[in-house]
Amino acid sequence: MAQPVPRQQSGEQGVRERKPGYEDGRAFAECMREQGIDLPDPVDEGSLRAAMWAVMDRYGQDTIGRAMSVCGQLMPLQAPGHAAAGDDLPAAVTADGLVKDYRGGTRALDAVSFSVGRGEAFAFLGPNGSGKTTTVKILTTLLRPTGGRATVNGYDPVRQPAEVRRSIGVVFQETSLDDDLTAWENLDFHGVLYDVPRDARKKRNEELLRLVGLWDRRDSPAGRFSGGLKRRLEIARAFVHRPRVLFLDEPTVGLDPQTRLSIWSNLAERSRINDTTIFFTTHYMEEAERAAHRIAVVDDGKIIASGTPEQLKSATGTATLEDAFLALTGKAIREEPADGAERVRPMSGHGAGRH
Repeated sequence: MAQPVPRQQSGEQGVRERKPGYEDGRAFAECMREQGIDLPDPVDEGSLRAAMWAVMDRYGQDTIGRAMSVCGQLMPLQAPGHAAAGDDLPAAVTADGLVKDYRGGTRALDAVSFSVGRGEAFAFLGPNGSGKTTTVKILTTLLRPTGGRATVNGYDPVRQPAEVRRSIGVVFQETSLDDDLTAWENLDFHGVLYDVPRDARKKRNEELLRLVGLWDRRDSPAGRFSGGLKRRLEIARAFVHRPRVLFLDEPTVGLDPQTRLSIWSNLAERSRINDTTIFFTTHYMEEAERAAHRIAVVDDGKIIASGTPEQLKSATGTATLEDAFLALTGKAIREEPADGAERVRPMSGHGAGRH
């Protein structure tokens, strides 16, 4: 079974950059051949990606998807945060001294700073009311910070909200699907909002619905779907316009382990193909440990630790990320803020970047 978003090995800088000729590229090619996909044996990342695109049309999305579900964990990625030669694009997400004060004097964020590399899976973890959802709201243009500055794909969420919205995807804690529309119509309408050409929408809708296992339900109204099916549809919809950064706020809350694994496998495959950065929050520590390249732990509005899962476990002398998290944040039970400030909801009138 494929593991979600394979994690790079840590080094002195937190991430070890992969070199041409790496063994896992060959292992991936061999695994794909065992699944009936005649993939040439790659010698570097460039030839691997070229080979994948070459066989995509030949075998079809369903066949490739089934093979990827078995071999996906072996597919190598460019190390997150390391741009390709000659590529001077900015970091995917940055925060520099973010502050957010709410009415009544509550400080939700207190000088929060971090940077997320392109193609990275970044987990933003914290107890209830710690500031993680407030951070997501600021980064996705739903909330203005009191102080500090952020960038998403090089754009400022305060000064350039439209540009930010067009370059990101968001999966909220609460469903934002239109229950009266079919699965296909939900994706197609999203594509229209983002000005995706009709022919491209048709191709992407089919590709994504097949990926998440909803092709046979494409004509069913979303209102008839279970919670797990709705979440899979929302993730498919988030990729229709091919966002450069995907924000996920507790995307698998309340779902069974099988559905959660399926969702993360789907996310892993699409993020590999589209080189999408993933910024996510979750209370499932095993998800963060499997999926994240790096993790930041926030508590009382401040980042109290950051690093790879292995680095956090080593720093706290613990065997699991959950134990490391508890060592950093304590075992006292936290409550959600009564005013709902730490909760992301879809907003009406969010413009062309509505999610």
